[in-house]
Amino acid sequence: MGKLRHGAGQRTLPAPPLHVLPSPHTWLGGGFSPPRVWPRALQKRGSQVLGLDPCLAVLFLQKYLQQLWNTILLIALLLCTGVIVQAQRQSRQDVSERDAELDLKQHIRRRLSALKTRRYHPGKALQSRVCEIDSCAVCLEQFCKSQWLRVLPCAHEFHRDCVDPWLLLQQTCPLCKHNILGECSPGALRSPGAPSTSCSPVHPPGSTFISG
Repeated sequence: MGKLRHGAGQRTLPAPPLHVLPSPHTWLGGGFSPPRVWPRALQKRGSQVLGLDPCLAVLFLQKYLQQLWNTILLIALLLCTGVIVQAQRQSRQDVSERDAELDLKQHIRRRLSALKTRRYHPGKALQSRVCEIDSCAVCLEQFCKSQWLRVLPCAHEFHRDCVDPWLLLQQTCPLCKHNILGECSPGALRSPGAPSTSCSPVHPPGSTFISG
């Protein structure tokens, strides 16, 4: 049956292909499942549609991810370097400011130690010729017997324990604004970056200003 003869000459024709279909039992019974392995023709056609060989696609993806990771590491390294440099710069600046502030405080303490002090005695007149008062302009309390008074270069007198902390911060007389450092602006000796203060002090709360 696979061969056909025509006339006198014998000519052999190829047998037609046979297509095997699944049995109805297989279709109805639900046992039919698509093949797990794609035919070679379909695989070849899929690779042609993508334009890349699967191995080349995997290599390209790996290279892209590696470049992305390298970029992220470079950015992180630059950020860390910037933070470290800024921290070192800030640390050096803080040390310089602390040294300048320490030098200023030491200079003020030496100046305070050179100022006159005396004990208050009610029977004696105050040494101040500018104003005759018997109370401290810082704490607004009366001078008591045997209390230590600080005599400033401007001849104003205050409780030593009251005016010394004031002078460490302001370096000026609470009454007449005279600078105990002998300079117009004590802020000139302050650390770099600190706000400069003029000769006019800011009086503490509760104090009153009495003109000389």
